Amino acid sequence: MFKGEGFLPILFLLFPVITLSGHDKNPGIIEFNGFCPQELLVYRDSQVLYNGKAWYKRYTNVRGNEFFSTALWVSGEVSIKGRTFRVRSLRYDIANDELLIRRSDGVAIAMNGEMVSGFTLFAEGNSYHFKNFRGRGNYGMNGYAIGLYEGKTALLLKPVKELMPLGYQKIMDMFVQTDYLYVYKNGQVHRIRYRKDLLDLLDDKRNEIRNFIRTNRLNILPEQPGSIIPVLRYYDSLPEQKV
Repeated sequence: MFKGEGFLPILFLLFPVITLSGHDKNPGIIEFNGFCPQELLVYRDSQVLYNGKAWYKRYTNVRGNEFFSTALWVSGEVSIKGRTFRVRSLRYDIANDELLIRRSDGVAIAMNGEMVSGFTLFAEGNSYHFKNFRGRGNYGMNGYAIGLYEGKTALLLKPVKELMPLGYQKIMDMFVQTDYLYVYKNGQVHRIRYRKDLLDLLDDKRNEIRNFIRTNRLNILPEQPGSIIPVLRYYDSLPEQKV
């Protein structure tokens, strides 16, 4: 939740113009192209996409930046109220857990985190899919997190950037990023710090999991999230135990 400020829809005289992509096989996806005089279709709920507050740069004289992956504006998709918008200019401020969208007039808006259910960023040749876990009482994980794997369980990665005073050569503040790993199971999210945390969480099928790890010679390292995915996938494939 944004601190100290409520959310009011930011209304402006000229609503952005969007077009429905004629080549898109998914009618639920709306392509947001900004102002386009040639297009006649004006999306009446465009203010939903721009619901939030004006964003201003908070940090100066700092080594690094507060953004995920890149400080550049990138294309992506945003899901709001069951609709998916394709957007050309998105940026994720992970220091403040705010998804930013840039209007056609250049104004950056911090989107209302209560409305965004998820988003995807297409950055540096990769796609990053985030879900919103804001306000769900998830044991320390709050806000947006990347979905690395999703089955009966799910593997989630939450990147966080914090400002370290005089962290760069003791002459300049700098941003330091930490990635927190979580496993979603039975409606709850659990922090995974060590291999033991994972095994304890999957304790109901501990013997099968240990045999699977040993047989496949897996090295489970939370700092390498990809090493956990085969274990969760195997766990999800096992039959439910009868009570």
